[in-house]
Amino acid sequence: MALLLSSILPWILAPKTWKARKTLCAAFKTYFDLGSHEDGSELVAMRYRSFLGAGLTHEEIAYAEMPLIVGLLANTVPAAFWVHFELFSRPQLLEEIREEVEQNALKSAPDGMHIIDVGYFRDCPLLLSVYQEVLRTRSTMVAVRFVTQDVVLADKYFLRSGTMLFMPVKELGRDQSTWGNSADEFNERRFMRSTTTTGNNGGKKKEPRRTGAFMAFGVSPSICPGRHFATSEILALVAMTALRYDVTPVDRLWNAPPKVNSATISNMCPVEGMFPVTVKKRQKYDGKSWQFEVTEGKGQFNLAVG
Repeated sequence: MALLLSSILPWILAPKTWKARKTLCAAFKTYFDLGSHEDGSELVAMRYRSFLGAGLTHEEIAYAEMPLIVGLLANTVPAAFWVHFELFSRPQLLEEIREEVEQNALKSAPDGMHIIDVGYFRDCPLLLSVYQEVLRTRSTMVAVRFVTQDVVLADKYFLRSGTMLFMPVKELGRDQSTWGNSADEFNERRFMRSTTTTGNNGGKKKEPRRTGAFMAFGVSPSICPGRHFATSEILALVAMTALRYDVTPVDRLWNAPPKVNSATISNMCPVEGMFPVTVKKRQKYDGKSWQFEVTEGKGQFNLAVG
């Protein structure tokens, strides 16, 4: 992506990616030529009508769809992988999540259809906490702000007007003064309530949970507008997988796979290469029919933001 963005002979410097983009754009053009968008998602249909009204051709609209794909997939796909990884590698937590989803978001229709209601994930605090803890521990985003006037932070750091301020989410997400002594650990209940630990003198100590330091969705006033959409699709996938399948690595070892260190457009540590797993249907739900629905009026997820 970095080589494509540079626009310096991409067909030579990034031929595989350049050809892949041309192939995808050609497929999108055919899609629009055939009018298939009218039977597709309302999002694509509305974008098409908007672009067409602005005078774009089908080929130009096809290229305009590329940023949408990047926005929808670049972070949600690796985030979904890491939520599965952290969940299925912890058998006790997995059973708790299954029970929580079954009690709060799963229902059976008279015809036997099993329905997961995405609207009721608001009533699954442990599932939501696991998801946010994955974002806290895995996000590598760097929030950037422009300094508009001279300012001194914490009576120590002078920021001159006109400079850029870089805030590395990876470091802030592990800061002990913000998250407590367990900042480097994965705590699946961190976003449910403040945790309590035993100090050196045997006394109880509350770990802080300053969710204002949670920056995986950006930093106010620029917060990811699609955070609830992304959360819905990731939690829906995780809930369905958790209920219906058992997943284990082929070698039965939950060793974190290597990550792509040069992911220009992703903040969620995409996996480099393959992570082979064995997937088995759970006998409890084998042969059942499934679908999703979203109940109106349930409101938004209680997501932490910076």
